[in-house]
Amino acid sequence: MNQADLDLLQTALQDRDWRLHAAAICINKMLLREGRTAFMAQLLSLADEPKPNVTKQLILSPGWSDSKEATSTIETIVHNHLAHDSIYLVTMDSLWSQEPPLIRGHA
Repeated sequence: MNQADLDLLQTALQDRDWRLHAAAICINKMLLREGRTAFMAQLLSLADEPKPNVTKQLILSPGWSDSKEATSTIETIVHNHLAHDSIYLVTMDSLWSQEPPLIRGHA
């Protein structure tokens, strides 16, 4: 992925359309698989996203990274949406192998 692609992803995250947010986050999985976490701060800026589809993708994509920053990002996002059952289940799936405190307390 080149710089133009990264700029396009960042622009998509700033768009008003939540579907573009979800798509950009999903595409970001490729970067996370490569260990590139520079995009993580922008993901965290969407932690209060009201659309469940975007929030689920915010949790699933960083789950591809085993970095502490990714786990922390996921935990922050889920704490903003604890009342939403499907978001909680997606979080358990995304973090299960890492066993952070959030998982250990509910396993």
